[in-house]
Amino acid sequence: MTFKKNLKDSLRIAQKDLLEFSRSKMRIATFVLMPVILIALFGFMFPGSGQISHIPIALVDEAPTGEGSYIATAFERLSSTSGSLNVITFSSVAQAKQAVIRGEVYGVFIVYPNFPARDSLVLIVDNTNPQVAAELEASVGSILSSLVGSNPSPLYVESIAPWAPSSEFEYMAPGFVGLTVVMAGMAGLAATVAREREIGTMDGLMVAPIARSSIITGKAVAQMVRGLLQAAIIVVMVVAFFGVKVYGNPLLIIAVLILGDLGFVGLGIIATSVASDQETATMMLMLLEFPMMFLSGVLYPVIQLPWWLQYVAKVIPLTYMVEALRRLMILNAGLGAIMGPLLFMLVFAVIAIGIAVPIFSRAVTR
Repeated sequence: MTFKKNLKDSLRIAQKDLLEFSRSKMRIATFVLMPVILIALFGFMFPGSGQISHIPIALVDEAPTGEGSYIATAFERLSSTSGSLNVITFSSVAQAKQAVIRGEVYGVFIVYPNFPARDSLVLIVDNTNPQVAAELEASVGSILSSLVGSNPSPLYVESIAPWAPSSEFEYMAPGFVGLTVVMAGMAGLAATVAREREIGTMDGLMVAPIARSSIITGKAVAQMVRGLLQAAIIVVMVVAFFGVKVYGNPLLIIAVLILGDLGFVGLGIIATSVASDQETATMMLMLLEFPMMFLSGVLYPVIQLPWWLQYVAKVIPLTYMVEALRRLMILNAGLGAIMGPLLFMLVFAVIAIGIAVPIFSRAVTR
């Protein structure tokens, strides 16, 4: 009798929870969309052999006449025909290297006047992404073998940052740092605000003699500090235990983390204000975080994605944050090389905070 009663009570509680869950349209929508988006992402990200095509590469022709000039012209033509490379010509090696550091191309192919001597063809690769660098070297080697056909090949390969180890973890470490700050900014703030609304302490803050903007600003600052501390812990661990070296300016790295976190704090405020409870807010943020994790270049290079997903990645702020951190931490890039990502993050932060503050003010007064 006791067992039957306990079973019946358990089923009634389960029915009550499911009924409560079904009453929130926002919660149901996020519940359904999460597995759909995740499986769709993985299905489109890994549709075939995984080979990367249309890799942007710089071409510098140092041989205006002779056999070298023919090789440069034929290389550009075959690259376009095969679809493996997108060739962009530069007038000097220095300009082409700067394009690599800015993230415009993934390598530089140089043809010197002493062709066909050994090392007269040089390929400089961006070794911050070992997978793309290997694919680029293979594509260039394949094209040259059809043009030159000599053995050994006159191609000499070097790295744009020879001091950095070419490993997958070296590539992913900056992404993990940025992702940690983003998750702290979004999920941490959303959980804090939603919890205070549920237990009633938010009402106390609202009747206190302080501006509402001060409330949300203070909470945002607290989450930013927590996110930066977590990022610092990750940096210390990857340097101490996994051999990752940080070559960039620490002040620039901190500036990128703060600027990127501001925008995601705004997203956290918006999600918390729109959601009716903490669980819905958490599910909404997970719906944003997981696609960003896979599309922003944290784990996989953006160029590996299908062309239409690459356009999606270009509107994700985390893509620019990870890109800036990778250039700073591995390539020792300067402020000019990350100006594009910084401007994007600044615009995003201004828009997100500008939308979040009035939405939050309306949400806490209803």
